[in-house]
Parts: sequence; structure tokens; C-alpha cells
Amino acid sequence: MRMELERKIELLRQAIAARQQVIARYDGHDRAFCAHFLGTHAGVWKVLGWQFAGSSEKGLPRGGAWRCFELARLQGVLLHEGEWHRGVYEGFAQHCVSEIDTAIDPAHGAIVRHRRK
Repeated sequence: MRMELERKIELLRQAIAARQQVIARYDGHDRAFCAHFLGTHAGVWKVLGWQFAGSSEKGLPRGGAWRCFELARLQGVLLHEGEWHRGVYEGFAQHCVSEIDTAIDPAHGAIVRHRRK
């Protein structure tokens, strides 16, 4: 189980660094998203991403929406080449991740920060 979590963390770090799309299954729904923040909240590993395709329990608005995913519930994580979706940052404050491991800078897009060891 721990090895599976570590593999997901490494894949998501790579996705953020290379601005790759992430394809996965979460709570019975296929998701396509671009990861922006990876880290923990209350000790639980999470990723905040802009979901631009697939489905969800709440439905997906046209153009996409921010989604917070617990890594333990993400299944079949794959990286995919394609357009990287920035999401809508205006007026947005993320509360998904409190201890940031890796993040993409919304102002510059390509700057990646590793804050945890």
C-alpha cells in the first residue's frame, strides 16, 4: 500500500513538473485533470487539479472545475501528453493542500516548488 502511494506521489510530481495531463479513476468516475498542488492536509496526501474532462458525482461544468483528490482513492493514475489546463485562478484560494510538496506557480506556469522532503 505504501509503495502504491509513493508511486502516485512520484507520478503527480512528474505531471506537475512536465505539465502533463493526469488520467485516473476516482470514486467510480473517470477523470482527466491537470495537477496544480500536491501535498498533505491533516496528514492525508491530496492533489488539487483542474478537471477538464470525464465525469464526477456533482457533474462537470463546461470548461472544467477545481477538484481536490485524495491520493488513496485515485486509481489507475496515468500521465498523458496534451494541452495543460491552467484553470481559473481569479478569486480562487486553494484549501485542499495545507503542506505543499510540489506546486506549479499560477503566475508563471512552469515554476515548480518542492517544499517537503
